Amino acid sequence: MRGPFRIAVPLAVATATALVLTACLSGQAYSDLNRPKTDADALPSLSKHAAMMLDLDSARYLGAYRTMPVFAARSSDGTGYCLIVNPTPDVESGWLVGCGGGTVAVEPSRGPTFRLVPDGAEAADGEQLISANLIVDPRTSEGIAIP
Repeated sequence: MRGPFRIAVPLAVATATALVLTACLSGQAYSDLNRPKTDADALPSLSKHAAMMLDLDSARYLGAYRTMPVFAARSSDGTGYCLIVNPTPDVESGWLVGCGGGTVAVEPSRGPTFRLVPDGAEAADGEQLISANLIVDPRTSEGIAIP
């Protein structure tokens, strides 16, 4: 009887952990991703690796900071969200993709920081709320603001 018990306890713990993580993730609302899709939501050409990380049908255009377009999508495995940014719009292959659960940030090496945030998030001093789910911090890693 000890054998089945040794398997049942870790299995129960793993199941409970998965349920808690799913509940936490599903409790966050991202209204930008829930609106109907339009032509503006069509993603640009991404690398095969980047495209594999995304649920392409869920992609939505969030807006632009200066001339830098920003999209968001659910992750292809359904466990999180992705932020898709091109900090160098004149370079077609300049797209950056960051994925994770909750808040997701993309920090180009010499540019503003883009954050995908759940509904209700507020921008801190100096940050800009671009859409319900996009906050941009115009300060670079050197502390220089990009107007």
